Amino acid sequence: MIRIFKNGFYNLLTLVLPALFMIVATPLLISWLGMELFGLWIICSTLLGLFGLLDFGLKETAIAMIPKYSAVGDKPGLIASVRSMLALNLLMGAFSMLVLLISAPTIVGILSVSPRYVDDTITAFQILSFGLIPSLSINLLSAFAMGHQRFDLSTYLIVGRNLLNTIGTVAIAATTKRLAPMITLSVMISWLFMILGFIFLLKAVPIRKLSSLPKAREIKKVISFSGYSFIT
Repeated sequence: MIRIFKNGFYNLLTLVLPALFMIVATPLLISWLGMELFGLWIICSTLLGLFGLLDFGLKETAIAMIPKYSAVGDKPGLIASVRSMLALNLLMGAFSMLVLLISAPTIVGILSVSPRYVDDTITAFQILSFGLIPSLSINLLSAFAMGHQRFDLSTYLIVGRNLLNTIGTVAIAATTKRLAPMITLSVMISWLFMILGFIFLLKAVPIRKLSSLPKAREIKKVISFSGYSFIT
């Protein structure tokens, strides 16, 4: 019972704290950046978050499958599912990265950005594309942590990244009115927290088990489960 309350508390922190960070930072960012640059930063942040959520059910699959295998002591099944989910996550991240990287100039054109911000905004969107893989990975790795009943680690990954990102963004906005440096910092922080997430994962699953390619039947099983989770 205590574990249920603790897990619920950590879930609540994951939802509430990032919103509080944003409430505190918004007046400062608007004051220093102006409405247009602030709006562009919001669009970049939203895109990063949206791509992170569009994992086609992998997060829900991890939360459901990991306890199932752990409960029965099926280590090979656990390793196979983790390996397949990581492979699919990498493929989706790489595809999303290429799409955003190529379409950045078109997106900026659609947004009708002021001429003085066009080059900076295109660069920011292109840099943002390199943050899609870690963003997807952090969501999946936090799901792995929840699957292992480590909701605290999941909260540290999500909230920690948001806190550092907010502090860094405010600091950069105070010194320069450029979008690209702020997005660069966000991407770097995402990569950092992805690495931290992998450190936790490797404590549960040996790296030599993850280094081999997943088998077709493993991927098919994960796709079937994640597809159902995504649709429902």
